[in-house]
Amino acid sequence: MRVGPHQVQNLVLYYVTTMIMDFKRILLPTLLLLLSCTGGEKNRQIEYRAIENEYATRFHIAIDTIDRVTILELGSRLEGESQLKKFRLTNTPISGNREEGEVTIEVPPKKIVAMSTTYLPFISLLGESDRVCAISGSKYVVDTTIRRGIKNGTIVDIGYESSLNIELIISLDPDLILTYGIEGENNQYIAKLKSTGIATMAVEEYMEQHPLGKLEYLKFFGALFGKESYADSLYTQIRDSYLSQKSKVEGGLTPPVVLLNAPWRGVWYIPGGNSYMAHLIRDAGGEPLLSKKGSNYTQNLSVEEVLLKGEGVSYWLQPNQFETLEQLRKSDPLFENLTLIGAGRVYNNNKERGEGGGSAFWERGVVEPHIILKELIEILHSNGKIKEELVYYKPLK
Repeated sequence: MRVGPHQVQNLVLYYVTTMIMDFKRILLPTLLLLLSCTGGEKNRQIEYRAIENEYATRFHIAIDTIDRVTILELGSRLEGESQLKKFRLTNTPISGNREEGEVTIEVPPKKIVAMSTTYLPFISLLGESDRVCAISGSKYVVDTTIRRGIKNGTIVDIGYESSLNIELIISLDPDLILTYGIEGENNQYIAKLKSTGIATMAVEEYMEQHPLGKLEYLKFFGALFGKESYADSLYTQIRDSYLSQKSKVEGGLTPPVVLLNAPWRGVWYIPGGNSYMAHLIRDAGGEPLLSKKGSNYTQNLSVEEVLLKGEGVSYWLQPNQFETLEQLRKSDPLFENLTLIGAGRVYNNNKERGEGGGSAFWERGVVEPHIILKELIEILHSNGKIKEELVYYKPLK
């Protein structure tokens, strides 16, 4: 593997940092003593003008009113200031002063490593797919442009979490790594990524509970690529379409009850009432069965517990991997005589999949909540007579 001077520098930095982490108990007192003897950089008081989000809770955008640059703040303010990570985005030289812990990123980043396929639809919608140089889990990618890059070798797979190919990442010389997860014992791979010296952002759009909260990450990526106005216009257009669809079923008759998912190894996972899917079902004029109102957490129930409450269910959505009603019946003896398993009443969200089995619903659907909502309204209020071709859902037969 051939590497340039910059990659060599990053490799050295990575290995040195790794050694420091291994021997931090010995080196820490000495480092603290050395730091106490230096003047350090004097920080000025920075004034911010916040740009408020409508739905998203785990990223925030502000403008530094002195340097007039964008500040991206990641993490939930509800978890305390210590959880927040700030990134200063700029394409021009700025003053040497900044807040402690801030990371400066030149925008737009020329080369990006994406640790999750859910970042791809935002990048693609903004017309920046050619900036992706590597991805984790490439076989699950649905996006056709990214798949083409994977096939011709311009986009490489860098492995998963504990098996990440750090040397390969460094050799690519990326400007930014987009990853997921909160730093802690279960996410030590993030520390490894940061030890390379490459700017690393832990993007948590997957933790947003509202469909429009996920969509609002268009603003996040818009700031990252210097396309704020374009991203805002896309967000507004899709948001308005979503809210227009929602208004069509508000104040209707008794909402149809919807059963979600299917048991996995004897456990039925029912999403909380404040979850992504519960929001979609309610906005489509339905009511998710057994979803606790206001809860963000999934309930782990037995098959018997769910079926006991399932007599009034009108529709069954997203029954895991099942493709036919016959497969569903045979999966559990308790399903044999279940009247709910009938034509036009069971729909799965796996109509479109990538070559490697990846889900278009969970990848591209994050920027198309208006289309998903429209399909759910069609399903829940059509009495099994679908008039329009569905994109994400299909009836089990």
